[in-house]
Amino acid sequence: MQHPNNIGTKPHINVLLLAICLLILTGCRSYQTVPNSYIVKGEDNFHSIQEKLSIYMGPYAGDQMWEGHQSHLTNNPPTRRYVKLFQKLGYDKKTYAVLFTDDHDSKYGMAALINAGNGKSQNLLDLTKFQLNSADHAKWYSQTLMHHRQKIYHAIIPMYNKGVAEKYLSIIKILPEGESTKTVEKFVQQNAKTFQDYGYTLTNLKLPSCPAGVQEIYHDYVVPKSIIDNAGYYLLKVYKEEQNEQELFFYTLLGPSPVSQGAFKACPGKYKMLFTTLQGELIASENLEL
Repeated sequence: MQHPNNIGTKPHINVLLLAICLLILTGCRSYQTVPNSYIVKGEDNFHSIQEKLSIYMGPYAGDQMWEGHQSHLTNNPPTRRYVKLFQKLGYDKKTYAVLFTDDHDSKYGMAALINAGNGKSQNLLDLTKFQLNSADHAKWYSQTLMHHRQKIYHAIIPMYNKGVAEKYLSIIKILPEGESTKTVEKFVQQNAKTFQDYGYTLTNLKLPSCPAGVQEIYHDYVVPKSIIDNAGYYLLKVYKEEQNEQELFFYTLLGPSPVSQGAFKACPGKYKMLFTTLQGELIASENLEL
């Protein structure tokens, strides 16, 4: 015979367990990411096709940021380390999206976010808690803080010439021990000036040029069938061989419905032509002697 006090206990326990599971899943939900972005080795700009903007990476675009033609910057879902940092800084998961994180170095790193929401529904960061900076007609907000014994430089750039919606670009830099904020502040200032003077800047190609008096050659290329058969965004990159080094000569964005062929002008010389994904994964390559 069932004890009266036990009647209905199991359903209540099941409901409680379900509520706890939902709470855990909600708390662990990662930040949304902005799709379709890339950076080309030798060009120094991170491009977001989705947000129609380019971020000048300058001092952070050197060889230390690359493994071959694949950058350490990624728009994959942020790791637990970054999620905790974003939460510490107060970023609302429904309002902000991650443009990129750099998690190659286990000790240091960098991230960029942008508010992806619209109107009054946005839960934006309170800028009154930041220091207002201005230099060379550029304005940005910043704060420096410690997180897990690491020094964090946190900047927010108001993006002008952006229409009616409020738009802010956030830059977060985990500083190596003993490093001042001078480099990252200059980096933030340069980007703030660009956005506030000219608005969004998205350049999806690097135009080739030859020295004066050098005859230009037009080279026809055929896009690999694997790209044509799989609609999406891809990159064509052309590097010129210069004294045992490869220098970026030309690149262009292909997609979202790539053409089957094209052409670019070049100077006489040796080149390496690469077709890659936005992340830099090689699809096809060809050595050229023009």
